[in-house]
Parts: sequence; structure tokens; C-alpha cells
Amino acid sequence: MYKNKVNWILAIFLLATLVLNACAPTPAATPEPATPAEEEAAPAEEMEDGEEAAPAAAIRMAVLNSGTVDDLSWNYQMVSTAEKLAEERGFELDTSEKVPPAEAERVMREYLDSGYNVIIAHSFGYGDPLFKVAPDYPEAYTAWAGGISRTADNIADYNQPFYQAAYLMGIMAAGMSESGIMSFLSGFDIPVCHSMYESFKMGAQETNPDIEVLYTFTGDWGDVAKAKEAVLAHIDVGADYVASCGFGPTQGAIAAAEERGIYASSYVGDMSSLAPDNVALSMIWDLYPLLSLILDDIEAGEFNPGKFYDLGVAEGALRVDINPALADNIPAEALEKAEIAQQAIIDGSFEVPYVPSAE
Repeated sequence: MYKNKVNWILAIFLLATLVLNACAPTPAATPEPATPAEEEAAPAEEMEDGEEAAPAAAIRMAVLNSGTVDDLSWNYQMVSTAEKLAEERGFELDTSEKVPPAEAERVMREYLDSGYNVIIAHSFGYGDPLFKVAPDYPEAYTAWAGGISRTADNIADYNQPFYQAAYLMGIMAAGMSESGIMSFLSGFDIPVCHSMYESFKMGAQETNPDIEVLYTFTGDWGDVAKAKEAVLAHIDVGADYVASCGFGPTQGAIAAAEERGIYASSYVGDMSSLAPDNVALSMIWDLYPLLSLILDDIEAGEFNPGKFYDLGVAEGALRVDINPALADNIPAEALEKAEIAQQAIIDGSFEVPYVPSAE
């Protein structure tokens, strides 16, 4: 009896042990180390299965500027926009001021060697240095202010279709000119500036077919004194309104306008605070759409090969602001013509002619 009872207890114990072992998870087999060929093939298999590629490296952006960021114009617009986007998107940003083209290659390489992976070369003069540097850093994303559709594998070019806004500006400016002579000044006779001059003149002739627009360039983007002297020479032969291309030329033009009591236009940003009684119109270049699009393309893996970014009046990247203090000095007819032309540009029914050089 006792022996049967023990056997019965042992049978129950063995049965419970079998049940517990059956319910326990089977230990995973230790994987064999992957061969190099398998390790290289794995990413391709993941992409073939529809899985997303690994996210791009965190953005570290560097901006090279040819002038100072307090110019209320070319450099200020770029840096202030980049700072805004850096705060919104949480990326690292560094900027360099007054970088001459001869030093641009060195500055770019220093940034890239330090881990910066986005370079914005914000000057036409940085084109040649950038095209020398960028191929040595194929993982970087670079862009320059060429405006001539010159791109490469990792180099984008962004247009400055200022000629579109200059056309509207010319319509209104001509209505303010009493002498029928106006001045246009640029740093260099590059396509961006020449086309701006041509369209400014075309717009002015919409208001006054007989108007004359004098044109000269100083050969320098930053020499304000030289620019002022050039505009004073135009004023001496009757010019009573001056428009310009380049932050230095514009500062000089505004100084001349204030000294001689004529009207002037801002370039790229609102510079009316420099001479509130003289700066009537401001061509505003809103760089937020451009930089946002570049960053979106980088993050989406759609930047390479480098694109030609072309955003103008129709895309909300360019407009002409009127100084409220001088708005009454613009004839109503000229204002109406400018408004009609702007709407035609936006809806595509009119395209401002692009004339990049003298014919």
C-alpha cells in the first residue's frame, strides 16, 4: 500500500515536470556571425522589402557672406532667415561675414572638415571656389547664389529673379520721376543685375515711354563710397530716382539720394530706415521658401544631383513694399499698373522678359 502510494506521487511529479517543460519558451539559437558578404547585402534586402533608408545625418549648416549681416539687405536676409529655420527645425548654424572670394575655398574646407554638412555660399563670387571644393566632400550638400543654373552632383544653384520685382518697381518709380531721367547702379554687370536693370527700365517705360535710365556698375559689392560717387554723377545730369543691385551699391545710392533729395529703392530687404524721406520702394527677397525647400529636399533625399531653385514673385519669394510715408507720392495710375502686372505674373498670364546681358 505504501509502495503504491509513493509510486502514485512520483507519477504526478513527473507529469507536472513534463507539462512545465512543454510550456517553457524554447531558448533562441545563438546566431552564427554574419559573413562580410551577408553584412553588405542586408541593407539592399531591406530596401527591396520596402523599408525606408536610414535617416540623413543631422543638419549642420554654414553660411558664407560677402558682407556684414547688419546691412538690412543681401546678407541680413540670408542670415536672419537661416537663424529662424535653425530655431524652428533645431539644427546647428554658423555664419561667416565679409569672406572675400579668394578666401572662400579655405573657409568652406574648414567648415566641412569640422563636420558641417550643408554649405550656403551666398555670393556669385563664391561659384568657382565652391566647384573646386564640393567634389572633395561628396556627402555634403552645397548651394550658391549663381542664378545661372550652374549645378553639379552635390551643388545647387539658387536663382535671384529680381528682374520680376524690378519690373514692378520701375512702373511705380517712373511715376515719381519729374525729370524723366533715372539711375541704375550695380556692383558688377552679372546676369542677375543686368536683367534687373533691363526689367526696371521696361517697367518704367510702361509708365513713361520716353524715360531714360542711366546704368553703371562699380566693380565692387562693398565699396559704399564709390557707389555714392557714381550715383552723384547721375544726379548731376538730371536723375531723380535711383535703383540698384548689390548691398554696397544700394547703401551708396541711398546715401547719395538722401544728400541730394531724390528718391531711391531698397535692394533685397527694407532699407528705408536709412533714409525714410527718400527710400520709396523696397524690393523684398523672402528667403524662407527657398531655404525651406532646400532643407526639405535634403531630408527627403531629393537634393542630389544639385538642383536649380527658381522662386520668384509667383511663388511669394519676391515682392515690392511701399514706404507708407511716401505712398502718396506715387501716382494712382502707376500703382494700378503695378498691381495689374503683379497679378498677371502670379497667374501666369504675363512673363517679365529676362535679359541677362547687353545685346
